[in-house]
Amino acid sequence: NAHNNLGHLLEDVREDFDGAAAAYRAAIAADPGNATAHSNLGVLLKDVRQDCDGAEAAYRAAIAADPGNAIAHSNLGALFAEHAEKSEESGGDWSDIAALWVQVVEHFTNAVSLGADDRMLNMAKERLALVKKAVANGP
Repeated sequence: NAHNNLGHLLEDVREDFDGAAAAYRAAIAADPGNATAHSNLGVLLKDVRQDCDGAEAAYRAAIAADPGNAIAHSNLGALFAEHAEKSEESGGDWSDIAALWVQVVEHFTNAVSLGADDRMLNMAKERLALVKKAVANGP
């Protein structure tokens, strides 16, 4: 899609992040089922604007549009992993942290089954096991 390509150009070459976001949104308006545009918008929102809620919504829209989109599953898993790590560092509730790691493993599992690299999945499974142990034993 031309709007999606323009978004890439604006984001990667010109570092015009507002223009890139507008181009991705135009791509989505023209084709709400454009999973790539949703995913690209999510990456921009997370990495540039630190808008994790917006990024999560964009990744979920990408997955809804194309459940076979490995990149969107991987991106959403990474976003949940970041949330889980921050919760661990700030002394968050271990049950909530475990629930986040379950989502991480779920999305990385989906990504791997769709052809993505399995290193992140293996890391997430190890971390989930540690968190589950902490939940069982208390912090």
